[in-house]
Amino acid sequence: MILNCAARKSIESKDLLAEMKGLTVGEKFIVQCSGDLSTLQTESLRFLPLNAQDPTPALTLLQVIQKQDTQLELLVTSYRVGPHTSKDVHLVDGLQVFDMEGFSWEITSVIQQQDPQKPIQPFPSYPGWQMSYPIWMYGLFILLLVLIILLPLHWIRKIKAYKKSYEKLKDYQSVLLPLDAFYKELRKHEKNFDLELKPNAEIKTDLERELRLFLTRELQIPAVDEPLPWVLKEMKHKNFRVYRNFSSTLSHFFRELHSGGTEKKDLVYFFERIQKIVDAIDFFVNKNKKTTARGSSI
Repeated sequence: MILNCAARKSIESKDLLAEMKGLTVGEKFIVQCSGDLSTLQTESLRFLPLNAQDPTPALTLLQVIQKQDTQLELLVTSYRVGPHTSKDVHLVDGLQVFDMEGFSWEITSVIQQQDPQKPIQPFPSYPGWQMSYPIWMYGLFILLLVLIILLPLHWIRKIKAYKKSYEKLKDYQSVLLPLDAFYKELRKHEKNFDLELKPNAEIKTDLERELRLFLTRELQIPAVDEPLPWVLKEMKHKNFRVYRNFSSTLSHFFRELHSGGTEKKDLVYFFERIQKIVDAIDFFVNKNKKTTARGSSI
């Protein structure tokens, strides 16, 4: 059975064409056929290639738009590149075979075609040079280069900060002995506490500073402005005996000081505790100085 067919680009289009041009792979268009279609079954309707060995027919049915006894409208597409005619396919419904005639179409690929006269050339790598190694290796190389540049700068900065910390030692020196200077200032804080001349929170801060000043003067390490872990590290390096005997005591006291309250009973405890720590460190340091001096004289 032969059907007379024509095509149009879309449902909205009214012009029936005998030749369709400018179509790309997968683009949809309408096929309209006329003939005796009274026995056509649309449920199993499909296109078959003229040659049964072809894997893909020249037309692929997407939807039956309209079916009457003499009129049929189909939404179709094509996935085969090249020129085709309606005679290249059969329209079948499972029982009947319909031959179509009356229109042709041409499908072009969306992929840029290579000139057969020119040899195939690979695309250059972005941004214009060929990469001999994976991109992660270049990233690793850049990271190592940055580290090589930044690490010396980091160590130079640390060395300068270290020297600057020790240069401040002279700013905290006193004509009094470290223990005498400590008790002189402690008496002022006790007076402020007893007469309530300053808030308890400020007095607690003053106590911490006095302990740090004592450590700075007694041990000759910059303990006033540096964090406690840094101070203990310097103490270990320059006064290992003091570190071995008092590092845990100092760590515990500073934790108590920072987490403790500012009530009167709290301040009384801090006053007593700080005096015991300072007295113990002063006695230990001076006892070792006397022992060392006696050993040198012998």
